[in-house]
Amino acid sequence: MKTILLTSIFSFLQMLLPCDQPYLRAQATQRSSYEVNSDEKLPYDVERALKVLIQKELKMAIQSEMLKQQLACRYDFNIDSFYMEIDDCNLKYICSSSLKRFLVKCQIYPNDELLFALVRRLDLDSDAKLTRAEF
Repeated sequence: MKTILLTSIFSFLQMLLPCDQPYLRAQATQRSSYEVNSDEKLPYDVERALKVLIQKELKMAIQSEMLKQQLACRYDFNIDSFYMEIDDCNLKYICSSSLKRFLVKCQIYPNDELLFALVRRLDLDSDAKLTRAEF
């Protein structure tokens, strides 16, 4: 039995288009639409690449949820304290620079590409900032 997953166009674009490259995002979202017949298909290589991407995203989401649940069960962990530790300037959001400061304190030295990827993964409204609710 096949399972059909439905998602909104916004969620689909959020998953595929980077918030750290606004030109690319605008170019992709502002293309004119056109009719597609029900018998038309994506080219095999494009369909396969999307399938692999979505499978990897789902696998990572499952692993991430399991790790979050394990962390939440620990007696010495508090999500609010953790958020405030990263939001060290008390801006009420986490951006790539506050995340970088936190990681450097942990002796992890990320490049900008990794920082944007981390923020993008959690950012739900594509503003490149993580609110407490998104976190």
